[in-house]
Amino acid sequence: MANRFTLKHAMQKSSWKDLKGLAQTYMPGKKIDPSYNKNEIINELADHIPETDKEGIIYEVFGKPKTRYLAHIGLIDESVEYNEKNIKDNCDDFNLAHDFKEDIADFEVNVKEEINLDSFKRNELLFTYNKITKRPEFDYDTFESKLISYSKRVRIEVSPLTSIVSIFTGDRDLFNEVLSSLTLVFGKLIRPLSPNKTGITEVTKGSFSFHTVKALDYIYHGLSQLGTIGSITHIELETPTKSEKAQSVTVRGGDDLLDDKSICEYLFVYGRDLIGVKLNIKINSNGLDHLVNVQVGIRDNRVKIGIKKEKYSIEMVKEFYRAVENNIVANISQPGLIDEKKLEVLLDKIRKNCNLQQL
Repeated sequence: MANRFTLKHAMQKSSWKDLKGLAQTYMPGKKIDPSYNKNEIINELADHIPETDKEGIIYEVFGKPKTRYLAHIGLIDESVEYNEKNIKDNCDDFNLAHDFKEDIADFEVNVKEEINLDSFKRNELLFTYNKITKRPEFDYDTFESKLISYSKRVRIEVSPLTSIVSIFTGDRDLFNEVLSSLTLVFGKLIRPLSPNKTGITEVTKGSFSFHTVKALDYIYHGLSQLGTIGSITHIELETPTKSEKAQSVTVRGGDDLLDDKSICEYLFVYGRDLIGVKLNIKINSNGLDHLVNVQVGIRDNRVKIGIKKEKYSIEMVKEFYRAVENNIVANISQPGLIDEKKLEVLLDKIRKNCNLQQL
């Protein structure tokens, strides 16, 4: 059952257009003017929304991605027997073991985890992971402390044909929690995709980090297998402690990160890890070229892909995402480099842009 205060909180974050839409659905004939008091409208509207619809409204506000189709990637290394009944039974066992604790007082935080199999097909399994947290919070409307619920819902796709697991969240901690939950459901280790940096020589690496060399090689010689790389708008750099949020840097002075002297210095002079890019790539689908905005994050034990929705249908966005996902799994998990000779040319360009020579 959705908490009423959580529902009101979701509606507070909704636009006037969304509130009007809810009013038309649940209070036909009710006219909402932007000059009206928003709290009064929300209180009235909350009384008309049935329990069966509340979770969906909350998810639309707090759980559904708005602009980017984004997922972290995991891999199943072991052989799995994909039996629908066994998987559902394992989900039920997991949910029972991770239900709310009955002996926790109302003023303490209580957490429930659940994972459910929504669809079972030969080439795709769809799951939903839901983490519900109950905790007391002060309601400034009524000046009372109330027990509210926050829900974090994550969609999961498992491909039996490729053993790739797509977990649709940008939250790295939530990603790890979902991986742990799936491991219990399948009874097999499901690990996060991580770049394989073996096979890169010190001669090729020079003063660059192993991670940067692997990332640059993938961007220019792996991702480019899908189409023509266009403008690179942003990059992300690893922070010194690796636990902090990545440093985001806007690419200036051109469309290529290799033309930006300050970025070249980050990578060569300071040896920083290149762990993410946002770029445009021209991908051909059904004989037509499509300019697609792609985000790729490559950190140790965390690889993520984002496709900006823009004007494309969700079916086309999924097609672009799947192409990038298959490409990055095939290239990043392999030892060595895709094209060492061409990469050496790129690295030399970065050195020259820093007005330095390799020692």
